[in-house]
Amino acid sequence: MLISIPGDKVLVIDAKAPTLTLDGDEPSDETDGAYAGRLRDHIKALARKDYVDGVANAVGAACSVPALGAIRALRVTPDLLLFAMDRNVAVVSPSTLLSSLTVVESLWRL
Repeated sequence: MLISIPGDKVLVIDAKAPTLTLDGDEPSDETDGAYAGRLRDHIKALARKDYVDGVANAVGAACSVPALGAIRALRVTPDLLLFAMDRNVAVVSPSTLLSSLTVVESLWRL
């Protein structure tokens, strides 16, 4: 999905992140670590896809991840958000995506 923002810029929203497969209700280092690895690989792929360079005037990409998936991945890989940001990818959950878009809208009005 592409969202137009001021200055003829575009924000890319990617909703194809890997899904979290649960082995029960309790967090598992093995399951969460495997998921974090798949998510890290997806972030690398997003950066290589040239979403930012391939879409005219793109300012970055947001990788939408289910909230539980983000929490479980960050539990075992606390540097994941910085890893993504270094690649111009923001990891967002449904609620943080909505918050981020609200901030963009507010800045648009300035």
